[in-house]
Amino acid sequence: SSLDDLGLEAAFRSHFKWIEKNYGVIVEFIAELHGTRYNNEVETVFYRICQESILNALKYAGVDEISVRLYETEHYLEMVVVDKGQGFDVNARDPKGTGLGLYGMKERAELVGGELLITSQLGKGTTVHLKIPTRREE
Repeated sequence: SSLDDLGLEAAFRSHFKWIEKNYGVIVEFIAELHGTRYNNEVETVFYRICQESILNALKYAGVDEISVRLYETEHYLEMVVVDKGQGFDVNARDPKGTGLGLYGMKERAELVGGELLITSQLGKGTTVHLKIPTRREE
């Protein structure tokens, strides 16, 4: 509900404070949206994919800092979540956990015409890059 009431940036800030308080992990957040609001479905997809990305980093990366950048380019709303943790083999047949989180993230992105690119390297960390065509709420 904070997403509906406050928008993406404020909802992210609130969630990141909660992460820091409960897990001791700092989320460095850079938002370049200047309070712009987007289609409700798009905002929800960004929020959920960010949540899942951070949850994966908390569970598997072994890091105490994660960075999230939220920005708009000419035709897209984009988000990049980076951890410099353990990383994983994105082509592994049996990723840690069930692997359903990664699949669900990609599926969510595709439902709103977006793209999700997950890159990772063992010992160097993971980057999640979400890109969705902009459809602003007027």
